[in-house]
Amino acid sequence: MSSNSQQPAYVDRFYEMDPQHDDLIRGSGLADGMVVLIEDHLFRADPDRISTGDDWSRYEQHKARENNRWCTVSELHRYRDLVEFVGLYADGTKVPRRYNESFYWLVKKASLEAVTR
Repeated sequence: MSSNSQQPAYVDRFYEMDPQHDDLIRGSGLADGMVVLIEDHLFRADPDRISTGDDWSRYEQHKARENNRWCTVSELHRYRDLVEFVGLYADGTKVPRRYNESFYWLVKKASLEAVTR
């Protein structure tokens, strides 16, 4: 990882749903305000195996920053079978994200309840 003093909070590549705090929905069910994490572990990196010495690790760092952290959905748009949104992360970064609407997402139940009120 970088020498940044404030490291992002990554989830493990094989993080599984915590039924007490998380729910599982398809991308077609996403809404602005939901706090989400892509469910498929194949999209996630393994933060423990990342070094700073080569381009592959730089790719893995980028992948982990996008896919191994919870983000809040904003500016959600749908186009045919795609969902596109800006992911807002706890450290203030914003990343545009695009996926097929059939992909599954883990959603923090607290954010799901806030959206449905």
